[in-house]
Amino acid sequence: MPWEGEEIPETLLAVGSVECWVNLGEPYKFDRIWAKIYPAQATTLHYCKSRERLLIGLDDGTIDELIVSPRNKYVKYEQSASFKIHE
Repeated sequence: MPWEGEEIPETLLAVGSVECWVNLGEPYKFDRIWAKIYPAQATTLHYCKSRERLLIGLDDGTIDELIVSPRNKYVKYEQSASFKIHE
């Protein structure tokens, strides 16, 4: 039987993620640049343009801070800090 053959590797899916998409210069045409995967659901986002910080609130009580700069056209992020606010 097919299920008795070789073992199929387990697939793990992320519960939460934040993705960065940029406009390619045409209306409604975007390309995904990067994605950050989390073990908890991302429920709240805030971007501070003056500090170039993206704050992500997770449902496990963690706030993740990423540096996301328009100077490098958003092609990467840098992990700044992660705070466990409550259990």
